[in-house]
Amino acid sequence: MEILVIRNYDTKLNWQYKGFKNKEITELEQIAKKINRNAKLKKTAIFVLGSLLYCSTALAKGADTAKINSGGMKILSLTRDIGYWIAIILASFEIIKNLMQGDTKSTGKSIMKYSLGYGSLYLLPWIFDLIKSIFS
Repeated sequence: MEILVIRNYDTKLNWQYKGFKNKEITELEQIAKKINRNAKLKKTAIFVLGSLLYCSTALAKGADTAKINSGGMKILSLTRDIGYWIAIILASFEIIKNLMQGDTKSTGKSIMKYSLGYGSLYLLPWIFDLIKSIFS
């Protein structure tokens, strides 16, 4: 079995473990005692170590995101269509309610509120695309 270790940008093949120095052992024991004394910290350490040991194989590949983008655009389009009708219906109900109470001044507020809500369905993806183009 070959062991390859990359440490400080230096590659070593068949690296031999030489052990800790006495000072390092006492420092590690002190850290371990602190972790064992605190129940929350102990649970967190167990979870982190278990997660790191569970993820033993890592593969990195430039994924093709065309299918994800296509599915996301379909969901966004559906959300915009649903949001369009919800905004129109709720704005209409609110305007009618305000007019029945004799409050004509709040009609503009209702229109602006639902217009901004519906407009945010278009504004948010545009902002995210703008951020993506800035950093890529």
